[in-house]
Amino acid sequence: MRLIDARIRAARDRQTAVGTVQASLSASRATVTFDGSALAVPVKVLAHASVQAGSRVALTRYGSEWVVVGAFGPPP
Repeated sequence: MRLIDARIRAARDRQTAVGTVQASLSASRATVTFDGSALAVPVKVLAHASVQAGSRVALTRYGSEWVVVGAFGPPP
């Protein structure tokens, strides 16, 4: 039980992540599937990050919001 609690705590406290854009909703909004997950979640996109569906992205959590801070290479 302690191991499970530790894994949940570590996942909750995570501040950075990598994922794949499922849909670009606007210049500042997208949905991203985080690595290891099957559920796409809404995120914010910084102005300098150009993303579209299929883009691999780096994310950082600011408060309760996940924000795309960069993309790995050009969109597919």
